[in-house]
Amino acid sequence: MSTFWVLVNHALYLSKAGPDGRLNGSIVTDLMIVNSGLIALSFRQTNIFWVAIFPGGLEVLRALEAESRGAKKDATKGATFREILLRSWRTCEVYEAPAGEAYVEDYIKTAISLLIAALANPVTVVRTLIPYLLLLGSFAAFVVGNGGVVLGDKSNHVATLHLAQMLYIWPCFVFFFPSMLLPGVLEPLVPLGRVSSFIRLAKINNFPRIAVITMVSAITLLIVHFNTIIHPFTLADNRHYVFYVFRWTILRHPMIKYLLTPIYLLSGWAVLRATSGKKSGHDDPRAPALPRPAAPPKSECGTTTTSLVMVWLASTALSLISAPLVEPRYYIMPLITWRLYLLPSETVMEADQHQESRKDTKGSVSSGKQSQQPRRQKASQPSSWIKLLERHNARLWLESLWFLAINMVTGYVFLYNGFAWPQEPGKVQRFMW
Repeated sequence: MSTFWVLVNHALYLSKAGPDGRLNGSIVTDLMIVNSGLIALSFRQTNIFWVAIFPGGLEVLRALEAESRGAKKDATKGATFREILLRSWRTCEVYEAPAGEAYVEDYIKTAISLLIAALANPVTVVRTLIPYLLLLGSFAAFVVGNGGVVLGDKSNHVATLHLAQMLYIWPCFVFFFPSMLLPGVLEPLVPLGRVSSFIRLAKINNFPRIAVITMVSAITLLIVHFNTIIHPFTLADNRHYVFYVFRWTILRHPMIKYLLTPIYLLSGWAVLRATSGKKSGHDDPRAPALPRPAAPPKSECGTTTTSLVMVWLASTALSLISAPLVEPRYYIMPLITWRLYLLPSETVMEADQHQESRKDTKGSVSSGKQSQQPRRQKASQPSSWIKLLERHNARLWLESLWFLAINMVTGYVFLYNGFAWPQEPGKVQRFMW
C-alpha cells in the first residue's frame, strides 16, 4: 500500500502536464497530490522524498522549461560556465545534456544552471512547489510533534549519515534487472582479444575517464573504510536475507568490504549507462518511458537528461543515507522510479519496427512467390507464441521470467524451509526479505 499511494501521487503529478508539456493542473489536482502524499506518509515516513522531493524537483524543471520556451534555443553543448550562467539567468533555460553522453562537468553545469534559473524565477518556483511545500510542512510538523521521524522505538531508528547505502544499492539493481543491465556491460568486454575493437567500443559506450575512475574509486574506498555501519538489527534476526548477505560478505573477512569496491563501481556504471536510451512518446524528458503504439521521435528532447538523473539521484541519496539499517524495502522506490524513467523501454517498439521493416522489404519480393507456394508450407509457419516472442524485446521477457523465478523461490523458502529458534521451541520461523 505504501508503494501504491506513492505511485498514485506520482500519477497525479504527471496528469498536470498537457500534450505539449505545459502545466494545466488545477487546485483540485494539487489537493489530491497533497492528500495522496499524506496517505503515503502514513504508511512509511521516508516516502516524503518520493511524494515531495522527487516530484517537486521534476515540477520545477518542467516549469522552468515552460518559462524558457519563448527564448531562442541555441546549442548549449560545450558552452562555458559563464555562458550557461548568463543564459540561465536571462532565459530560465536549464542546461541539459543526454545522460548517455554526459561527463562530470555536464552534471556540474546542469546543477549551476538549475540553481541560477530557479533564483531568477522565485515566483514561478514557489507557485509550482505549493502542494509539495504543504507536504513538507505537514511532515515537519509531524516530526516536531512526534519527537522524531519514527513511530514507536525511536532509540534504534535514529537518523545517521550512512553513505555506504549509496554503494549497496547498485548491486541490488543488477540483481533485480540483470536482463536490462548486463548486456550493456558485457558488450564492450566481448572483443577483448582485439585491442582496437575494444577501444572503439569503449568510446562508443562512453567509458568513464581515468581521472574520474580514480576519483570515484578513492571516494568509494573512503566511504567503505570510514562509513561502513552494521546496525545491531541486521545481525539480530537470521530470518532476513540481509543477515546472510552481510554474514557471507562484509563480515566474512575485514578485507572483503574493500574487495567489493569494483563491484559497486561496475554496477553503478551499468545503471548509469542504461540511462542513455531514448525516451518514447513524450515531449517532456522527465516523463516515464511508457510504451506507445506510435514510433517515438528520435530527438534530443526524447533522451534521458542530466537534470532528470540528478533529481533522481538526489531523492535516492536523501532517502537512503539517513537510514542506518540496510533493508530491501528502502530500495523499492528507487528501483521503481529508475525502471519507469531511466530505461529505454521503447526498445519494445524498436523491435516491432524492425520486424515491420523486414516485412516491408521482403513484401515486394515474396508477394509474387507466395501465390505459388504449396498449401502445405502454411502449416509449417511458427505458432502464435513464437511470433509473440519474436515481436517483443527478449530482455522484457527475461525480466518478467526473472521476477517470477524470484517470487517462486522466496515463496517456496518461506513456506517449506521454516526453522525453530532454540529459545522458542515449537514456533516456526520463516525466511523473508
